[in-house]
Amino acid sequence: MDMNEYLNKHIGSEIQKARKEAGMTQEELAIKVGFSTRNALANVESGAKAVSISKIAQICEILNLETVFFLRKK
Repeated sequence: MDMNEYLNKHIGSEIQKARKEAGMTQEELAIKVGFSTRNALANVESGAKAVSISKIAQICEILNLETVFFLRKK
């Protein structure tokens, strides 16, 4: 696994964890962030798709998190 794949999986996993801790569904967060479908967020959470910095910033704002939350080590 290369570094980009690792980062996509790590950030996606952290987004999923934060979303669940906030009690939100994929559909709810996808709508608030402006993803075209729930599946777009599912692809980000699984690490299949990269997420832009601007979307990370939106997710942080919605979930009341600091951007560095997604970059911390597990």
